[in-house]
Amino acid sequence: MSDDDLVIPVRADDPPAAIDWLWEPYLTAGTVAVLDGDPGVGKSFLTLDLAARLSAGLPMPDGKPPPAADYRVLVASAEDVIEDTVVPRFLAAGGVLDRLTVFGGLSRRRRTARPAQFPRDFGALCRQLTRPPCCALAVLDPMMALFPAAVAVNSDQAVREALSPFARVAAMTGTCFLFVRHLNKTGGGKSLYRGSGSIGIVGTVRNQLLAGVHPDDPDRRVLAAPKVNLGPRGPSLTYRLGERAGGFGVIWEGPTNLTGDDLCRPGAADPGPADRAEKWLYRLLEGGPVPATRVEAEAAAAGIGFRLLKVVKKKLGVESRRVKRDGREYWEWGWPENGLWPLAPL
Repeated sequence: MSDDDLVIPVRADDPPAAIDWLWEPYLTAGTVAVLDGDPGVGKSFLTLDLAARLSAGLPMPDGKPPPAADYRVLVASAEDVIEDTVVPRFLAAGGVLDRLTVFGGLSRRRRTARPAQFPRDFGALCRQLTRPPCCALAVLDPMMALFPAAVAVNSDQAVREALSPFARVAAMTGTCFLFVRHLNKTGGGKSLYRGSGSIGIVGTVRNQLLAGVHPDDPDRRVLAAPKVNLGPRGPSLTYRLGERAGGFGVIWEGPTNLTGDDLCRPGAADPGPADRAEKWLYRLLEGGPVPATRVEAEAAAAGIGFRLLKVVKKKLGVESRRVKRDGREYWEWGWPENGLWPLAPL
């Protein structure tokens, strides 16, 4: 390597490069990202849902159109069987199979198949990424199983050295590498520190997503974005895992003001805007029960945080009820069924 490789010319007349979003503002093309979450929150369902949407040109979970309609996607799974897990979930989400590359993994049909391991298989991965058409998203699931024990994942220096080749190749190819990671067992704390391994992992990636169980409904999940380096953070999105038109998969239900920190350690709400939030919730429920998804979406639009909303809900005596109407089950917020409504806030 010569000195010329280390000096990058910068000219005053060069226009600033626009941010190349894969899914604005959650995933950036040409960068490394991480999705954190406990087992059971549907992390692999989420990654395959995103991969399927990009392969088929389907709208992203928040309704935004994808940047293009002919992306190729790659999945490297160390734990899920290709034939009965990866491919069925990808197809159920509407994915285009000939735009999916499965890199290593477990297979019932091919006995010699093996999960990828880095850095040993990094060259083979790069060769897959550079063949046309463009590979927009490369899912690496789970992160810790794809690196040998020799890589000290709790060492800041070691993980930065392990991830720097991915960052370099991402920048050259435009591919977004999305690593999937379990949460550590410490409990509580800020969401930035809850992923397993060194803090150097979340320090290296440009975007961190976090999936967790909704604190008010154990059947619902929330996808938050605790870290976005290249723009403002987008709202957290709620989802369920259930039957949909193509089969079992992710059912997106709209925004919420829950944050990644809320998913890790719920705390007391800020009392400042409590009066405004109390009046807002009272007016919303005056006409009768309202689905919980609508309450959260409208609260987010009104700038009312989820923790504050929970405090106000308890103060007013609002109840959460699971109901079944028109052939579907969901949760709703409403006044007590005994008819004892509180007085309207002044």
